[in-house]
Amino acid sequence: MKQRLLFFLPLLAACSSPTSPPGEVSQATAPAPEAASPAPNAIVDAQNGYGGHHLGDSLGSITDVQLQLVPRPLPATMYTIPSHRLRLDTVPVNGISYEFWKDKLYRIDFNSKRPGLLAAGKRLYGEGVQVSPTEYRWPGTHASASYSENGEWTYLRIFDNRAAAQVDSATAAATPGPE
Repeated sequence: MKQRLLFFLPLLAACSSPTSPPGEVSQATAPAPEAASPAPNAIVDAQNGYGGHHLGDSLGSITDVQLQLVPRPLPATMYTIPSHRLRLDTVPVNGISYEFWKDKLYRIDFNSKRPGLLAAGKRLYGEGVQVSPTEYRWPGTHASASYSENGEWTYLRIFDNRAAAQVDSATAAATPGPE
């Protein structure tokens, strides 16, 4: 309460002072308000995946869609759904991939050249936190979602926080450093 009062006193004095020339800025500075961390996104945590597939599901448990292995040198294994008519919310997507870490689903990626993934993310999870002009996040306690743009492509990812950190760590350890 005291900080709020200290913040508003110079502002009130500057506004009410008849001797202040118009447009003059007060030299008094107020402490910057503390940025509050957003509450964990309970919706992302509760959904914990998409379309009946949940983060933590084993590779063998996903039998309702055909998965095609994507060869790559990263520690996580990626599969795409080669032919699909799936949508994220109401948005048709160009591609869907599932990533597994230690045989458990840890990330679902949607990509599209069509507009709408950001709006779909907001409908599914709420407004989110805008971290840049082209990136939003919905951080949950156990799971999170993120939206990003890269040229004409847009991406929405749903991921397990702990597994994503392990994959990032394993990727960094496997990446050769400068010699």
